[in-house]
Amino acid sequence: MLEWGAIAEGFWGSLMTDDFFPARLEQMIDLRHPLAVLARRIPWGQLEGALAPSFERQDRAGRVVAVDDLFGPRL
Repeated sequence: MLEWGAIAEGFWGSLMTDDFFPARLEQMIDLRHPLAVLARRIPWGQLEGALAPSFERQDRAGRVVAVDDLFGPRL
């Protein structure tokens, strides 16, 4: 009969590797795939520069909203 420690050690031992990230993303995907090609052709810097102003933090005053939840009404 196997001991629990031996089972756990075998399981965790099979998951352990010398390298935390075993392969680079470029090695896992086909760089000739149409989506990978498209991703390389998109001007990401220009896209980020154009969209960044729309997503920057805006200071707004908070509002008090009355809420009824499971514990009754509260502010």
